[in-house]
Amino acid sequence: MAVKEVDERKLKEQQALKLVKELCKEIIELEDSKIFSLLQQPLHDAAKLGIPEIIEVIVDIFPSAIWFTDKDNYNVFQLAMLNRQEAVFNLIQQLTDYKFLVTRFTDDKDNNMLHLVGRLPPSNRLSLVSGPALLVQREMQWYKQVEKLVHSAQRVAKNKAGKTPKMVFTEEHEQLMKDGAKWMKHTASSSAVFATLLATVAFAGGMHVPGGTDTSGLPYLLHQQAFTIFAVADAISLVLSIFSIIIFLSIIVARYSEDDFHHNLPRKLKLGIGVLFSSIVVMLMAFCVALYLVFTPANTKNQISALLYVLIIVILLVAVFILCQIVKPMNGTNMFVNKNDQILH
Repeated sequence: MAVKEVDERKLKEQQALKLVKELCKEIIELEDSKIFSLLQQPLHDAAKLGIPEIIEVIVDIFPSAIWFTDKDNYNVFQLAMLNRQEAVFNLIQQLTDYKFLVTRFTDDKDNNMLHLVGRLPPSNRLSLVSGPALLVQREMQWYKQVEKLVHSAQRVAKNKAGKTPKMVFTEEHEQLMKDGAKWMKHTASSSAVFATLLATVAFAGGMHVPGGTDTSGLPYLLHQQAFTIFAVADAISLVLSIFSIIIFLSIIVARYSEDDFHHNLPRKLKLGIGVLFSSIVVMLMAFCVALYLVFTPANTKNQISALLYVLIIVILLVAVFILCQIVKPMNGTNMFVNKNDQILH
């Protein structure tokens, strides 16, 4: 059913693009003033809504449309940037030397592209990322990407209010930065507490081994292969738990600067959660092996050990899947990769 819905959606998109193309062919036969009045709004709406295909169709048929601006003197790429539509903004990579002209546009208040990207996006674009700290990271990615595109003089240029792009970004994101720091500290603190409990359990498991010990302190099951697996798994779980505690503590005492939110803090949080999750998985394996050692009759050990291996593999697969779902939003993947090599203008 889902595949059918996807196919129907693709068909509708193709039909819509075909309709846009046919309408554009009719419109370009008109006078330039009418072309502007008819194409400007659809072009800018496509930029705001993140529909690069429509923009490509319009610009392909009428290349001058790339220079259309709205009442605030914003072009297609500035509108895409203000609304955080990376799919449209990436079209700038398909421009030739015009790329440098497009990035020099300023509005009526002398705000260049870097000033504009320093503003907070609309609320509907803020809700795309879970967690204010990850939202700050995304905002920093946008700022750094635009910073690469603009001329060096624009990076320190002042608008009519006497503010540089960096000043605008800092002022606009001040509250978001505070929320991000609070969220990051809370997440790291909670994770550190959980990691401490896990380390305590792992340590206790090493002191009270399955099967008990003899009068000399040696485990009764010492010479069984499964016991070696248990001991190694328990030790690994303990080490990983302690390592994750150190990572989370380093997050709690961080400076929480803008650059920290860009790379350092998300990377540490991802690493800490990954290590903590690995510790949980290894602990589960140690628990399964301990149950096998204590409760499995000697005459059924071969059959049970085969089931144990299957169970461990299932735990690993499920753990990898869940970990990917948790860490994926923290990856900070490069949003600004344009896979289309076709020249736009």
